[in-house]
Amino acid sequence: MMGLGSAACGSPVAPVIEVRADAELDALIFERASGIAAESGACCDPHVSGGCEEEEVAACVCAQDPFCCQGEWDERCVAEIELLGCGGCGDLGEVDCCLAHGSASCVDEAIAACVCAYDAYCCEDMWDDGCVSAVESRGCGRC
Repeated sequence: MMGLGSAACGSPVAPVIEVRADAELDALIFERASGIAAESGACCDPHVSGGCEEEEVAACVCAQDPFCCQGEWDERCVAEIELLGCGGCGDLGEVDCCLAHGSASCVDEAIAACVCAYDAYCCEDMWDDGCVSAVESRGCGRC
């Protein structure tokens, strides 16, 4: 007698589950959850796909940080464009202190000085989400 979950030869039968990869849906979910555009491939904008539109810039950055081409092109990859001498993204330092960006500091010198007194990384490396959070949490300003 064959029992539930066994094949005619007596070995257990595993249920067949169809797994479907839907890259477009994954990208949309990521974009909504993270605020990073999935469709963008510009080198100066973070996006979920690896690499960026300018092949020479991407090759230069990825030679030092392979994640930028194998994983996603995030804020660190954008910052590395200038840090590694691979190109430039304009004057990213003139950015609102309430927005994360790939360069150090922000447009309001008083807020930047206040935040950087707690976290020098924000004025030495890049103004990331932690720096933006510190604007209010450290009493440096309002976002």
